[in-house]
Amino acid sequence: MDFHECFKCVLIFLISVSRYLTDPQSTLEAMLRGRVFALPGHIQAVYVQNILKLFTHIVTRTEEQQDVEKMNKVIMH
Repeated sequence: MDFHECFKCVLIFLISVSRYLTDPQSTLEAMLRGRVFALPGHIQAVYVQNILKLFTHIVTRTEEQQDVEKMNKVIMH
């Protein structure tokens, strides 16, 4: 297994445990700062898919808590 395939596995694992993150917003921001363009296309696809999954998790959690201020911060950030 090469580095890129390993990275793909880590991304999938990260998203599968996202509900246990204490600060998923920081994780999302860190992922958005990543240099995705340097990765092979199929790994980029997994990376972007997992960013969307994490964003959806954050929005869903925020909506369940009815935290309008945080929702605006998440969407407008």
